[in-house]
Amino acid sequence: MGEPARNGHPPAPTVPSAAPSDTRQWMNERIQAFDVLLRSLLVEDLRDFSEHLLQGLCRETSCIQGALYVPDIINTSPADPEFYAVGGYACAYERLEKVRFRMGESMAGQVAKTGQPLVFHDLDNLQFEIRTSLVKLYPQTLLIYPILFNNELQGVVELVSLERTTPLQLQLLEKLLESVAAVLQSLLNTQRNKHYLQQLENLNLQLKAQEATLLENAKQLESAQAELDKQLAYKLGQWQHQHALQHALLEGASQAIFTLAATGEVLNVNNRVGSILGFTHAEVIAKPIQQVLGSQAATFEAWQAELAEAKRTTYDYLVRNHEGAVFFCYLELVPLTGVEPYAWVLYLQDVSERYAHFKL
Repeated sequence: MGEPARNGHPPAPTVPSAAPSDTRQWMNERIQAFDVLLRSLLVEDLRDFSEHLLQGLCRETSCIQGALYVPDIINTSPADPEFYAVGGYACAYERLEKVRFRMGESMAGQVAKTGQPLVFHDLDNLQFEIRTSLVKLYPQTLLIYPILFNNELQGVVELVSLERTTPLQLQLLEKLLESVAAVLQSLLNTQRNKHYLQQLENLNLQLKAQEATLLENAKQLESAQAELDKQLAYKLGQWQHQHALQHALLEGASQAIFTLAATGEVLNVNNRVGSILGFTHAEVIAKPIQQVLGSQAATFEAWQAELAEAKRTTYDYLVRNHEGAVFFCYLELVPLTGVEPYAWVLYLQDVSERYAHFKL
C-alpha cells in the first residue's frame, strides 16, 4: 500500500536521496509537473486561480494552509499599491488577520517592500495554533515569499506547514514561484485591460446619449445659435477626452497593442510594437495582422483558429519579429463594440524568458 494522504491533500512526491543527480532529476520532474498544473489554471478569474494554485503549492511543499495576496491595480496607485487577499487554501481568506495591507505593513507587507522572503521555524514555541473541527494543530513553519517577474512584484504568498521545511523544499518553492509569477502577471494585465476597455465602452455610450440629446436640443433651439455652439463645443471636449483616454491606454501599456479592423488589418499601434517586434509604425499599418506576426495563415479567420489552437496547447504563440527571429509571446485578442472602425484589440507580451530552456 502507498503512503496515506497527509495535510489534507495527497502526499507530496518522495524527496530524493542526497545524490546531486537524483536531486536535479527530482527538481526538474516537480517543476514540469507544476507547469502542467499552471497551464490547466489559465483562467481569467483570479480567485479560482489562486485557490487551485495554493493547493498545488501546499502539496509540493507539504504545507497545510496558504493565502495569496495581489496588488489592487484598479483602485490604488501603482506607485503605492494596496495588496488584498485574493484566495486561500484550507482557510477563509476574508477572515485573515490582515485582509489588506500596504508595503511595509505586517510581515507580508515587509516582504512586499523588500522583495525578500521570510522563513520562520519552530512556531510551536510561540503557541501558534490552527483549529479544525476535531483537533488543534501546532505548525512548525511559516513561509512568506514574494512573487517576482522581471524584478517586479506580482504578489505575496503565505504558507504554513506542520513540519520543518527542508532547504530542498524551499529551493523548489522558489523555482515554482518563478513560473507562477509570469502567469500571475498575465492575469493581472488581463484584469487591468478589461477594466480600461469597460471604461472606454461606457464613455462611448455616454457620448452617444449626449449626441442624441444635443440633436434634440438643436431642433428646439434653432433660433439660439449661440447656445447650440456652446453645446457642440461641449461635445467636442468629450470626444477629445475619449481620444486622450484611448491614447493613454495605448502608449502607457507595458504590452504591444494593435487595433484592428474587422478583417484583421492593422489600424493603429503603440510604441511597444517597435521595441518588442522591431517594426516601425509605417511597416505595419494597413497590413493583415497574421502577416505582421509571421503567420502563414491566408485569412484573419484562419489565423484566429491558429491562435485558438496555440492557447489550447501551450497558451502562448510563436511570433516572428522584424529580423526574422522566432520567440514566444502571450497574445490576447479582444473584440470591441461601438467604436468603429476599430473591431479588435490585440495585446502582445514577450514571454520568451519563460521558454529560455527551449530551442526554437
